[in-house]
Amino acid sequence: MIIKSMSRTTGKGNIGGLMNYMFREDKVMNLLKYQTREGKFKPCTIKHLLKGETLKEWAEEFEMNRLDRKFNRKGAVELYHEVISFARSDSHMIDDTMLTDITRRYISLRSPDAPVVATFHKDTEHVHVHLAIAGSKYLTGMANRMGKFEFGRIKRDMESYQRDTYPELNRSLVEHGRKAEMIRAKMKRRDAVRKDIQNMVSIVSSMEELRQLLEEKGASVYERGGKTSGITLNGRNFRFRSLGIEEDVRRMEKEEELLLELDDLRHGKEGKIREEETMLSTPVRLDSLERDFEERENPSEDEKETTEEHEATIVREDLNDSIGPPQRVIRRDDLEL
Repeated sequence: MIIKSMSRTTGKGNIGGLMNYMFREDKVMNLLKYQTREGKFKPCTIKHLLKGETLKEWAEEFEMNRLDRKFNRKGAVELYHEVISFARSDSHMIDDTMLTDITRRYISLRSPDAPVVATFHKDTEHVHVHLAIAGSKYLTGMANRMGKFEFGRIKRDMESYQRDTYPELNRSLVEHGRKAEMIRAKMKRRDAVRKDIQNMVSIVSSMEELRQLLEEKGASVYERGGKTSGITLNGRNFRFRSLGIEEDVRRMEKEEELLLELDDLRHGKEGKIREEETMLSTPVRLDSLERDFEERENPSEDEKETTEEHEATIVREDLNDSIGPPQRVIRRDDLEL
């Protein structure tokens, strides 16, 4: 069976609207009628901690119970609308006796201390039960709240009861809690992978060693946005952070960068040393040096003339700079009186 629970808070739908839906004339009768053993799918209504016999009386009792709530606040749950449904292929085997028994069993587990009214809907392919459950407990006024874990436990208990009491409804078994078991199994596998990877990181000293070790185990490092992000194993990606090795990986990557920089510096220095050694090892002929010295000390006649002309040119330029440009001579005739 599938069990769903929907809460209705204050100001968002009331018990009257829900009951009008649950007890529509085309679905069931308004008056309370307990089932008989004659035939199947007769109109049937089940009530718990309620005295009335009509929709109006039940709605009034729900409202009085809400007003007696010990702690009233905005957005508080006024009532719960819950549904128990069965597989379409099991519908032909379900009768009112079975539905009544299952519904009363559910009420005893889900809401033993709060008003409840329930009815059956059989006009669809899937036979199902609607329940209106008060948001606060009878007389005490305490909230009729139920946590997710406890609600899951009730689902499993109901399925176990169905399996043991009505084994013919085997197509309505949905294995409540299976999803939680799958999640736990997934977490268990992830924990195992995390432990193995952490052990690998503890015995390597560089990213290159880690990559080689991962390849031996059939895994590899994957990148995202040009940056190493995690490890791929059996077609699944695991981020470094989820594996708990983010800091270790970044540390090894930083060490690799520093080693590369040091290697570049070392190669650059070695190249400069080799260049200096090459220059020092180049032989210089003494006779060539002596000849150059003699040429500078004893220039030829042509070189002497060229040197003298150059020096004279320099003197003339210096003289012109000191005297300045030629001045215009003013004659008497140029003056105007």
